[in-house]
Amino acid sequence: MTRELSNDLWNHCRIDLTVERLVGGTPANPKLLDTWLETNKAGSVGREDAALVNARLVEEGVEQHTVAFARDEKGNPCFESRALKAALKEAANVLKARFPDIGYPRARLAEQVFVGPKLVPIERPILVGERVLHVLTAKGPRDSLKRYEYAEDVSLKFTCKILKGSGWSLERLGILLTYIKDGGIGADRSQGSGTLSEAYIHE
Repeated sequence: MTRELSNDLWNHCRIDLTVERLVGGTPANPKLLDTWLETNKAGSVGREDAALVNARLVEEGVEQHTVAFARDEKGNPCFESRALKAALKEAANVLKARFPDIGYPRARLAEQVFVGPKLVPIERPILVGERVLHVLTAKGPRDSLKRYEYAEDVSLKFTCKILKGSGWSLERLGILLTYIKDGGIGADRSQGSGTLSEAYIHE
């Protein structure tokens, strides 16, 4: 006998963000991509996603020394919602003293709050920036040029599912987003990128 799945597990909300300067974080060079995957300890799913992104970047002719945005099946630049999920987990860990009733809030949020869709369109012009990186190698100090895709004043809309009874409320997610406004999302946050000018949660 077939039974319908329960729809009573989740509370739903929408998150709207405006990012002042959003920077891409996926290397277009296949060799750099492998290093990036190892550094970020990407699992099999993450590797498959990154490989698809890389294939689309190559097809589109994005320069291979560029750090770029993800692309959808039509080649349109997108922001990956997993990056917002990662920022929420980081904020939950930093602010864990505010949630004493939730043991291990970072891990609990990972299991109890889900953000979608997988790819959110970036409906702003894609620009390319450059900056010099100073690195220390086995042969001594070296300078390298980093080229990256970015967009400004980017509006991103997400859907969010929150497990009922988990302790995560819209008010608490709002606290996390308040932290993220300054902490940022996406790449190059150490350079001041990814900060939010606006953040809203809607039931």
